[in-house]
Amino acid sequence: MPVFDGFATKASIQRSKADLRTAELELERVTRDRELSVRQARLDLENAMTALEGRHEGVALAEEAYRLALVRIDNGLATPLERMDAELALTEARVQLAASLYNCNLAAANLKLAVGGAAASTPVTEEKQS
Repeated sequence: MPVFDGFATKASIQRSKADLRTAELELERVTRDRELSVRQARLDLENAMTALEGRHEGVALAEEAYRLALVRIDNGLATPLERMDAELALTEARVQLAASLYNCNLAAANLKLAVGGAAASTPVTEEKQS
């Protein structure tokens, strides 16, 4: 067994220490990235839920405008064009509500994924928001 190995053991130890430090730094970076992802996903979900709430109010207002247009047309105070405009506004409000519901489900799934769970198994529905 040789007594002197040409500092190979010392070099091996230093290389191992450098590899350990590199691994620790990579773990720290990955942990920070995950925390950032979770924070961003949570904020995205909060924004999506707020938008969904606003879209519900928009649909309610459009429904009331449509109801008023029907009353006005029944009383001879409006034209069919006004009814069609109100119907179009109601349809657009419902489409925006559906898009917000989709965005909310997507944000919930992204949050669950960022936290480390599987894809969202319980989607957000209109009934849960009412």
